[in-house]
Amino acid sequence: MRVYIKYIGILDKSNNIHGLSLDEGLNIITGRSSTGKSAIINIFDYCMGAKRNNIPHGVISTSAKLYFLVLNVNDKFITLAREENKNSQGFIKFESILMPINSFANEYFSQEYFIPLDEYIREIGSIFGLTISDIDTTDQDKLKKKKGHPSVRNMMPFMLQHQNLIANNQALFYRFDDSERRERVIEEFKIFLGLVDQNYFILMQKVDELNNHIKGIERSISSFNQQLQSHIPYIEEQREQYHSITGQELFPNTPSEQLLHKPALYRDKLADYVPQINTESMSYQQTYDRLRLRQNELLGEKRDLVLRLSDINSSIRTIRDYRDKISEVKPITQAYKQVSCCPFCGKLSDSTQNAENSLTRAINWLNKELRETQPLFKSYLPKRKELMDKISSIDNQIKEIAQRIASIKEINTKLQKNRSLDEQAALILSNVQNELLWIISEGKNDWEAEKNEYLQEKDQIENYIKEHYNLSERMLQVAKSINSSMNILAPQFSFEHSPINLEFDIQRFELFCTLDGEKVYLSSMGSGANWLYSHICLFLSLLKLFVSEKACLIPPILFIDQPSQVYFPVQNDVKVEFDAAALKGGEDADEDLLQVANLYSKILTFIDELYSQYGIKPQIIISDHADNLVLDGYTFENYVKARWRDKADGLIDVSKLTSNIK
Repeated sequence: MRVYIKYIGILDKSNNIHGLSLDEGLNIITGRSSTGKSAIINIFDYCMGAKRNNIPHGVISTSAKLYFLVLNVNDKFITLAREENKNSQGFIKFESILMPINSFANEYFSQEYFIPLDEYIREIGSIFGLTISDIDTTDQDKLKKKKGHPSVRNMMPFMLQHQNLIANNQALFYRFDDSERRERVIEEFKIFLGLVDQNYFILMQKVDELNNHIKGIERSISSFNQQLQSHIPYIEEQREQYHSITGQELFPNTPSEQLLHKPALYRDKLADYVPQINTESMSYQQTYDRLRLRQNELLGEKRDLVLRLSDINSSIRTIRDYRDKISEVKPITQAYKQVSCCPFCGKLSDSTQNAENSLTRAINWLNKELRETQPLFKSYLPKRKELMDKISSIDNQIKEIAQRIASIKEINTKLQKNRSLDEQAALILSNVQNELLWIISEGKNDWEAEKNEYLQEKDQIENYIKEHYNLSERMLQVAKSINSSMNILAPQFSFEHSPINLEFDIQRFELFCTLDGEKVYLSSMGSGANWLYSHICLFLSLLKLFVSEKACLIPPILFIDQPSQVYFPVQNDVKVEFDAAALKGGEDADEDLLQVANLYSKILTFIDELYSQYGIKPQIIISDHADNLVLDGYTFENYVKARWRDKADGLIDVSKLTSNIK
């Protein structure tokens, strides 16, 4: 995408225009301090939708009524403007031809073209092709906070290198001190590169929706299986009663669990099932005896567990009482040694030393007891819980066996009331059949089929995403491209260590180099020159990426403010302003001057190479004190768009303000 800034300007309160005309490629604004060089970045940022006006207070902010940009977007012109005292709206107007900068007077900025700020930001994004409206990929995203539109504001970190950032060893990107903004920029980077579109996020949301359906079915199946497990004792009881009544087993050698997992099969078998009563069978007595035996065994186990629990409770009470009593004793930390001496003969005695040793041992014992009592107390608690759980489990088993014994007795009671064994057996079969019908009605087989349908649809979508987006692989290629570009550029600059292998972490947006096999992050890379060149290599490499990716939405624009400060720190004295024609300072100054000139030369070479390869010149706007540099193969003067060295010079033409006053 071919985008560059044509005009950047100010409309003052007296309807005067102050501004710059810029071009593709390198644009240099040079001059002394306090002329508005650094304010240019803030004006651009404000016109691009910044919520706060960060233009420094001074002659610019006090004179300005409105700030404006004119962008060339594929040879169409868009005017963006913000009023000095209104942060809540922005002006946007499209032009088919380029108008002279002096045309942007007060009457041009009609109120009908001002729109609310949020709408203004979205409109700028749409100019660059940012039309995605929903970047949520999961329902969880929406529950936390709906992400909504990606924002053109999150492109700014790729375009702005302020004076306090260009050689910073703690930060790479503009406003990354805001962690939420940082995360959004990293997340939306793939969108800005054109690697994904709205359809990608729709598909990801569909995958998440299918995953939720699949998990829901799995939960239903799991819940159903748990219910099946809870119904097994009932089936066992019914089959046991059937055996007691008829003397015959119901589905011999078949586990009850199998009946529940194949309900339709056994329902059909039960439809033609005719009870056969074996009047000679004593199975009911055998079952009764077996249940009574098991009941007695469980009662014995329970009594043993209850006695063990009683012992543990007694131990806990004893330890608690001991702990409470010993904690009332105030710990002694040391024994005081005294030398005893006989008042008659003056001979020293060791009796106090022996007493001291005994007292020290007593102190150590007491402190040890205090330390160990609490852990000992806690060690009994898990054992007590384990015994209580076992007792509870046995109580449940005893209760179940008592119910089964009662059922056997009930058979005889019903016989005495003239309810035949055939009738009772038929009732048992009916109970089992009803249980199987309930299982069938729950539709477990339908769940499995539905789950398979969802899985198949999910696989199809994921395969489509991998085939048409393959985001992980493409992001890996992006990282390789950035790293390759950086390490082509790095040898052209004077890093302290050579060779230097720069790498950009595409997941965390961090820069590091590899020295002697170890990762060295930016903060530990040494001098200001290293930090400057690390920033330059990264941001030029990003520019190359933006130009080379045809679907990229980020404008190939880069502001660099005061790169020469590493070699020539800015001072207040006008005499030391950076002017190569007048600068004198010996051999060191000459070497520093060569490094600054080399930086400009390499940037120009980089721009020309991109233009030759891709047919697009990225726009690099450098605000600096540097002037009259002797460049290798280029003429510095050809790229100077403004020179503000006289006292009245600056982004605001003071003479216009003076004439208005007169």
